[in-house]
Amino acid sequence: MLAALLLSGCNLAFNPPPPTTLPTFTAESESVNTLEPSRTPFGTTAQPPTLLPPPLPTSNLPTAIPLGTAGTPTVNAALADQRYELQVRPNHTIGVNYTITMTRGTVTLVLQGTDGLVWQQTFTTAETGRAEVPIKQGGMYEVLATIENFDGNFNISWDQKPT
Repeated sequence: MLAALLLSGCNLAFNPPPPTTLPTFTAESESVNTLEPSRTPFGTTAQPPTLLPPPLPTSNLPTAIPLGTAGTPTVNAALADQRYELQVRPNHTIGVNYTITMTRGTVTLVLQGTDGLVWQQTFTTAETGRAEVPIKQGGMYEVLATIENFDGNFNISWDQKPT
């Protein structure tokens, strides 16, 4: 009989209890009643989802605008600190002369007209120079000066000659 008990004891296999799935908490709830069991099998780790960057918007990307072409946008003259009008003949070159002395701030000079925005330059340091701007279509043009946090002086003059 002792032998029978020993033999039957050897045939017993250890079967561990089935894995228990533990509840996972969701960010929206704190109550145990609304929890769902984990779908990850016991002993394995869940792989986090692959995060991808959001797609770039295509409708609001800035586009390069060639200067001196018909239909080129212009700067709002009402926002300029100073505005000067000049009549330009077709196929002429406008020479914009500038002298800027400053200790801080910015000065932006713009030349625009029937060709649209044809020249623009922003200055952050003292500078003296001349810009030669060819004009194809004659008409009324304007030189605009816009200053921001500016401390200094600037002087603008212009002339025109045939191209």
